[in-house]
Amino acid sequence: MSAQTENQGSTQPVQEQHVQDPHIPARGRQTAKGIAAGLIGSIYADSSLDATTQETKLDGVLKLRSAVLGLNGAAAPAGGTSPDLALTELEAMNRAAEIPSLDNAAKILTGITALVTGLFTGIGFTTGDFIRMIRDFPGQGIAFLVLASMALLLGTFAFVINAYRSSLNLWLERAAVYAGIACAGASFILASWGLAQGASAGQTRPVISASFNTSSGTPVLDVSVNSSNVPRSEHLTATVWGDGAHGWTVLSSLVTGPAPDGTDNASITVNNVSTYTQIQVTALLSSADVPTNPSPPQGCSASTSCFVLVGVGTPSGSLPGLEPRPAAPSPNTGEQRTSR
Repeated sequence: MSAQTENQGSTQPVQEQHVQDPHIPARGRQTAKGIAAGLIGSIYADSSLDATTQETKLDGVLKLRSAVLGLNGAAAPAGGTSPDLALTELEAMNRAAEIPSLDNAAKILTGITALVTGLFTGIGFTTGDFIRMIRDFPGQGIAFLVLASMALLLGTFAFVINAYRSSLNLWLERAAVYAGIACAGASFILASWGLAQGASAGQTRPVISASFNTSSGTPVLDVSVNSSNVPRSEHLTATVWGDGAHGWTVLSSLVTGPAPDGTDNASITVNNVSTYTQIQVTALLSSADVPTNPSPPQGCSASTSCFVLVGVGTPSGSLPGLEPRPAAPSPNTGEQRTSR
């Protein structure tokens, strides 16, 4: 009978015996399991450890886990560590493994956010794209600045807070790092989109205006050309022709690039306008160089603005009472004409 009993007992699997400490709540035991699993995983992932050191670290974690859970009838491992103290040691080991990674993440977050934000704003101000983004999309522009500032503040907060001091500080550092990464990502997306919109903003057709100045006794024509929302890859070309006794003559041709705010303006002064019977001004925006023709175009294309002064010169070469009166642009040619 005893042999049968011994034989039957030898075939039964050995069951773990639990001697649970009533002072360790169920949540604490679950926490110990999770912490131990994470620490064991980090030990296995650390390729710098040799086999002996790895085994020693694993044995220490498993002993602490067994002490908290009260496994195999041992309420405390060798050395007399109580379950409560074993749980505390596991939590401390977990912080020692996690907090350096959080600190590194906080430093990287702060550095990258400051660098990329500086590049975005510096390049954007230089090219005018940032100003156009703020002007045309103020909501997105302000959101970018706020999110980038929040990412910097959260990264700095996560770096300076002492997460070893308490569980609350550790939780705050985690939240600051994760929220800072989210803010930085969102701000960079907004900045990329906004600057792209500013760079590709459709230009407005140049507006041409002219006025006569007779203060010096000789009539002078002051021509002003204005355009806004000009992409940084384009420039303004303004040309003035005069029709005199020998046909058309190029009086002035001016090429200007956009200012940082996206405006592109040109001012041209034409002297001795009384010697010409007709003056024509054209202005257009383009990315390629536009050759200057000896005579003005017959009509204005969709992207070109034209301004024509008809009947400027008189047989006596004077301009009594001459005042420019621009007519409405032609729907087909965009042409503006002025006659006296």
